[in-house]
Amino acid sequence: MFLLDSPMNAINVNQPWGNFQHTFRFMRNVVNECINEKSVVYKDPLIGSLQFWSFLHGITSLYLKDRLVDFCGSEQQESNPVYQVWNGYVQSIHVAAGHRRESANYNL
Repeated sequence: MFLLDSPMNAINVNQPWGNFQHTFRFMRNVVNECINEKSVVYKDPLIGSLQFWSFLHGITSLYLKDRLVDFCGSEQQESNPVYQVWNGYVQSIHVAAGHRRESANYNL
């Protein structure tokens, strides 16, 4: 709807997209560490990383393209829906120390 294909069309199929690959690999390693520490509900670092990347990309794109202007009237975190959505997402994937949450409920 509001994102352009042109940046990705400029990259050839066989040409690596270096910055993305490096960043995604880093994020996947961090998610894998969180899985090993049992601090997130994810079981698979690829699925967890892609879901996390998608969430951040989506909310950031909406914000940068002013698609959230009606929702983001306040700079105060507790009353700004973007912060509330972020906090809700983090709470949905986080497992507090000493607590074990079954990931089967989330199919992650």
